[in-house]
Amino acid sequence: MPWTLFAIGTGAILLFSIGLATATVGFWITRIAELQNITEDAARTAAQYPLALYPKWLQSLLLVVVPVGFVSYVPSLYIVRGEYGVWLLAGTALAALLCLAGSLAFWRYGLTKY
Repeated sequence: MPWTLFAIGTGAILLFSIGLATATVGFWITRIAELQNITEDAARTAAQYPLALYPKWLQSLLLVVVPVGFVSYVPSLYIVRGEYGVWLLAGTALAALLCLAGSLAFWRYGLTKY
């Protein structure tokens, strides 16, 4: 149960970070609906399924560029199956913190250009 709450918390941080970075682009591009569809809606939908179902290039995209793979799939590997050890959750937390730091820095930069 505590690992599940941990996964929910890190997932929320990741989704917030993705949304904040997308919103920051709105400082330069006034219409970001299509970008939101790609980075938030489509990515969130893709995260509802195991990453193993997707081709390798899309798996990489969902883990590195738009890291929604860390929202549910990566933590569930340890929580449900016990795979790869508890360090997988530490990696998920690190990914969430890096995304949050990056999106906050990008937001602050966007504010200076507003």
